[in-house]
Amino acid sequence: MTTVVNKTSVYEMEIESNWKRIPKTSESRTENRLSQPLHSYKVFNNPNIVTEAWYPVVPSRKLKKLKSHSFKIGSQRIVIFRGDDDKVRAMDAFCPHMGADLGRGEVTGNEIRCYFHRWKYDAEGNLNEIPCKSKLPFNLKIQNYDSEEAYGFIWVYSGKKAPYPVPKPAGLENLDVEGRLLLKTKLFVHHHVLMASAIDLQHFSSVHNLHADFKHEIEQPIEDNFYWKVTGKLDHNGIRNKLAQWLLGSEFGYRAVFAGGSIVALTYGIDPHFRGNPNSFKLPTLHVLWGCLPDETGISDAYVFVVQRKATGFLGKVKSFLQFGLSVGLLAWLKDDDVKAFPRMRFQAQNLIDLDGSVGKLISLTEKLKVSAWSYKN
Repeated sequence: MTTVVNKTSVYEMEIESNWKRIPKTSESRTENRLSQPLHSYKVFNNPNIVTEAWYPVVPSRKLKKLKSHSFKIGSQRIVIFRGDDDKVRAMDAFCPHMGADLGRGEVTGNEIRCYFHRWKYDAEGNLNEIPCKSKLPFNLKIQNYDSEEAYGFIWVYSGKKAPYPVPKPAGLENLDVEGRLLLKTKLFVHHHVLMASAIDLQHFSSVHNLHADFKHEIEQPIEDNFYWKVTGKLDHNGIRNKLAQWLLGSEFGYRAVFAGGSIVALTYGIDPHFRGNPNSFKLPTLHVLWGCLPDETGISDAYVFVVQRKATGFLGKVKSFLQFGLSVGLLAWLKDDDVKAFPRMRFQAQNLIDLDGSVGKLISLTEKLKVSAWSYKN
């Protein structure tokens, strides 16, 4: 019996499959090269570049005492291990003897021993023991990196020395804070594009349906950290505007911290009061931090944290719980709007208008960030 294949059905199935498939940004980078040439930047949105910055690696709870694992950030493989003193160390992952992955090694005390030939390195990466030799033949050191635990995560700095700790959102700089990982998401764009959308003032009306006359101010209080203050006056168009006006009054604002090209922290509310009346009760200020991790294809994973002042006492914990719920709701509202724009996006900023001034400024500031040795091309 001969089976006849319906070619039209197969074709339609392929079309439907391709329609549903979400391509990576790296695919669109190679498209329309002649009719729409893609302008490349030295740093911004450049898949070959990793900036010197803090990058989230793994939840703290997953790295147990006296254990090691290796991870990739861009094209750089690093090993992290937790010593007997419960501190985390990070260094280049390959043993300089014959290239074994130190993530497969053994942690002894606060040092790590390569599995292959048992060469041992201290917390700073210095070779201090070769089992078959009583005298070391040379001074050998693996490059080590600063690491820090914040918001329940292990972070690693991609330079020789971190000039600042893992950042906090605006308004929490001098306070004890706590953070919870809300979600990990694949952006389908380079994380610099996500950061640009955070201060893309034009997209508030086109994407979020919030119509306002915006102004922004920029400060740089810390090296490679840029603080954005955005304020806007709402008009009366749309349900979202009317709801926002009922809750916040005619004016609202937020702050954004851009740190090293890998982190953006958003603070929603600048001294907010109900209906905008300073004599009414104060509304909660919400803080969300995105820590981004690039891969070799030019897209990024984003770890999204809700950050709050550390709660004390029963009432403090109740307030913290309510703020967390509000943060989740706000993030779900804004994120669902934004992520629809990212698939198949080939970010291009060659025809900016005056309303895009904030985005243009972020691009120019990002271009001046320090380039890490972890980059594919220096």
